[in-house]
Amino acid sequence: MILTVERALIERLKRGLGCSVKAVEPYGGQLDEAGLSNVVNSMPALYVSFVGHKNPKNKDTAGKRLHLPASYTVFVVTRNVASEAAGRHGTAREVGAYQLIEAVRRLLVGQRFGLGIDRVQAGSVQLLGNIKVGSNGLTAYGCEFLTGWDEEVLGDGFPRADDPVMAGLEGERAEEPPDLLRIVGHYDVGANGSVEVVDVVTVQQPPPN
Repeated sequence: MILTVERALIERLKRGLGCSVKAVEPYGGQLDEAGLSNVVNSMPALYVSFVGHKNPKNKDTAGKRLHLPASYTVFVVTRNVASEAAGRHGTAREVGAYQLIEAVRRLLVGQRFGLGIDRVQAGSVQLLGNIKVGSNGLTAYGCEFLTGWDEEVLGDGFPRADDPVMAGLEGERAEEPPDLLRIVGHYDVGANGSVEVVDVVTVQQPPPN
């Protein structure tokens, strides 16, 4: 679900902002020192990252389901064309960080994206800094968004082979339960239950693939 929600956030921002931004991508170190030189000419840009789960709680008294609050950050990055103020306020040619922050919030808050998640809520917004890259300056903000979803607890034993969370991973798996072949019913009828009747129902198996 973590990746599914991240992709939904990115798709929503791409569709809602179109050509107003040059990039909407998963965050992968673009704001690190080594990555800045590769992206400085692709501004304004949005980078989306899963931050973590905070305070998961049991959904039921049996402890069979967890509710997982989830936090994501959208990094809003603009270029300081004329000055640091221009990066925040925008110019006639490029959108500013302030307007992008508000546009991102408008597009995401209250959404579920057709998924079984809590509606997205707005979190904190923080200035990450005014960054100098050669002769260029960048302004970057981190915008937090909150959601959450329920997850089943496995319990004793190993996951089954068809567990989607474990898809593509190696390791031990639980044995598949045996096929249901027949149902046998015993009934005592007659006076004082003097006659026993046995019903056997054979379950038809699907043809092999």
